[in-house]
Amino acid sequence: MSAPSRPGGTENAITSLPNDIDLSHIPTGEAYVDARQSRANRLRESRTTVIPFRTTVIFCALLASGALVLFLSGVGFAQGFSGYEAFVGVPNSAGTGKNDNLFAGWTDSAAIANGWQKPTQSNNQGGIAAGSVNYIGKPGFRRCVTICPAAPGINGDEWSWVSAGAVSGGHSGPVEGGFVVWPSSARKKVSGSGCPGGVAALEADIQDENGHVGVICGCLNDQLTIPPKIWGQIDIDGIGGDCSSFPDLSCSQTCP
Repeated sequence: MSAPSRPGGTENAITSLPNDIDLSHIPTGEAYVDARQSRANRLRESRTTVIPFRTTVIFCALLASGALVLFLSGVGFAQGFSGYEAFVGVPNSAGTGKNDNLFAGWTDSAAIANGWQKPTQSNNQGGIAAGSVNYIGKPGFRRCVTICPAAPGINGDEWSWVSAGAVSGGHSGPVEGGFVVWPSSARKKVSGSGCPGGVAALEADIQDENGHVGVICGCLNDQLTIPPKIWGQIDIDGIGGDCSSFPDLSCSQTCP
């Protein structure tokens, strides 16, 4: 994602304040938080098929660099992650969004509300997490983007997780869709997300190598800091995060 309104910022560039956001100010259909059954539960009930995905060279390099930077030390139970936006992505052919927007970081066991964790603060040092998404829309306050499902022949839309306790294994698979919703300003929040003021809430549907379905939920701070920071939980069998109480996000932007 990118921050179009950052002072001195560019498209190549990823604090807590009171007052929960009231999404009623956003035009109908633009972005809203829905209190219906969580996407995690809907996805678990509806999807069981393994979807093939393509691993790009840059994505593999991202994982390799993460493995070199992080080292195995104290191992704790990890279901969360913190990291950075590593690559802003490239414009799609229609000019409506970006492809191959990359994120990379390290595993931790912190709750979303505890915020972004430095590697030295993580009690699961040595684990790595990475992902890439293709999205439609334009990031920014009062806006939202839609993460498009993995599609044959198009780079992006994949995730990978290797905990410190299993550096030779891990989990990976396609990203099947999702949404990122920004609050109205730097002083507002996306209600129920646990993300601080000015920070976007994100939710991505995922599938692993065994066909298990789940959700990545968390926060993206790309409007207030450079480089952009991302943190969250991975709610899927084998990792154990919990996105059941995360708000069900939506956006008017549609994938082709």
